[in-house]
Amino acid sequence: MTKIIKYIFSMELAGVLLLVLAFSMGLATFIENDFGTAASKVLIYNSLWFEMAIVLIFINLLYNASKIRPWKTKKWSVFIFHSAFIMIILGSAITRYVGFEGMMSIREGHVSNTFLSDKTYIMIQDIEGKIIEKKQVLFSPASNDEISMFFDLNGKNYQVETYDFIPNAIEYISETPEGNAMLEITTRSNGMFQSFSLSEGEKLNLKGYSLGFGINPKQDINISIVNDKLMISSLDSVKFFDMMTGQKMIQNPDSLYAIVLEKLYSINDFSWVFKTYYSKGKLAVASNNTAKGNGLNAIHFTISGSDGQQIVNNYAIGSSGYAAPKSIKLDGQEISVVYGSETIELPFSIMLRDFQLERYPASNSPSSFASEVTLIDESEKLHMDYRIYM
Repeated sequence: MTKIIKYIFSMELAGVLLLVLAFSMGLATFIENDFGTAASKVLIYNSLWFEMAIVLIFINLLYNASKIRPWKTKKWSVFIFHSAFIMIILGSAITRYVGFEGMMSIREGHVSNTFLSDKTYIMIQDIEGKIIEKKQVLFSPASNDEISMFFDLNGKNYQVETYDFIPNAIEYISETPEGNAMLEITTRSNGMFQSFSLSEGEKLNLKGYSLGFGINPKQDINISIVNDKLMISSLDSVKFFDMMTGQKMIQNPDSLYAIVLEKLYSINDFSWVFKTYYSKGKLAVASNNTAKGNGLNAIHFTISGSDGQQIVNNYAIGSSGYAAPKSIKLDGQEISVVYGSETIELPFSIMLRDFQLERYPASNSPSSFASEVTLIDESEKLHMDYRIYM
């Protein structure tokens, strides 16, 4: 036992542990490149053996520093070496176990006091977004994707179970006999095309306009099925443009017109295309292995009652810095299952006064970023200006 204790406090073990950490961090770089950041955290950085190795190094360095007392012998290089490692380990421990990280998105000239957590969760929320229950998760291709949690709703107990993690997830519409009438709608924003799905009985908000498919009350743009034909009506005039023939037409408000797929419709500055119609469609999710990753993942989940009978089988899309609530009805009440980051409210606000971007000469590649921000704390009547740059 004495030999083991002596070895734990020996410099030989410290050297071995430093080599192990260096090798494991190098390995984590390759894991992150091939399987993503979450996989490197699961296998290396968040693992118990990695934490224990750092704890042993900390104890070892603290013991040897107190033993040789370099500040008394004026061996300043030894003193600085030991002190630096001890301070780095203490600082990283405080950041990891006491602090929290996240991402705050602020438009220029706007103020925000919320941010999205770096950690990911499975959350159950009510219709107002209040969290009923949550559990921290770290899904990756290299980790277990099966977790279980319980929550109460209207005095009843339910169980959520996850399975089948999907990295680099994309949604698509799958034709199935159990499906509903669905439309795939494409819009253009900031030079990029975006696709949205709209099911019969639902509504969708795009660029300040509401689109409804077979619902009341009427929305800005209304889609219906009349005699097995897709029809459109709107509260405002709609411009129709056939890009192949050059045909243009203005559709009058509150009038029914047959929808023509893959043609351009527009109201003021909002333009869209009805790309595809599915008479029996259902949203599904799959891993996109052929294109550059979008950073989003998906997890399937089931919800069962206290009797063990499965009530819901669905999926949610999210990641670190993103969360898209999946609305479901349970016991006559609408709730959301969320996978991704938690929105955290801060006791102060940040205002982005000016965002500055500089590029390399004769290139579109950014050379530097800077943000002029103001820290606002109304309770302390505090307004402080800062410059954040890199």
